[in-house]
Amino acid sequence: GTDAGTCSPGRHVFTVEQLFEQAMISQPTKRAIELGCADSLGFTQPSEECRASLATASDEAGAYNNYNVHDTCGPPTATLMTDMCRSLGADWACQHAGMRTPTPSELTAYAEGAGVELLPRSRLLGLPRTSSS
Repeated sequence: GTDAGTCSPGRHVFTVEQLFEQAMISQPTKRAIELGCADSLGFTQPSEECRASLATASDEAGAYNNYNVHDTCGPPTATLMTDMCRSLGADWACQHAGMRTPTPSELTAYAEGAGVELLPRSRLLGLPRTSSS
């Protein structure tokens, strides 16, 4: 990865910026993130206020293709919370996304480019939750 950019540990800051620039999150939510997450070290150490703002942004943006937010070929598979769960292992993000928290080895595998499935496919497709998902 790089120190700055989409492969950096702080890539979620860039993702939020992209979602805002594509009108996928509202101005009030973006402002709440700017104010509430200013001291979060690239969202890696977020306060409760920051977590709530990021969760709101994730809900507003919904699922999207990380590489092309306007892609309509197949179901989108990422939300801000699923990405933060997979890459940071943040319990709060995983909980909001309905995912289990990845193990340290899964975080390493994900960082190295391996696909790590942490939730049932029905959740990725936006299907209703069942008692087992």
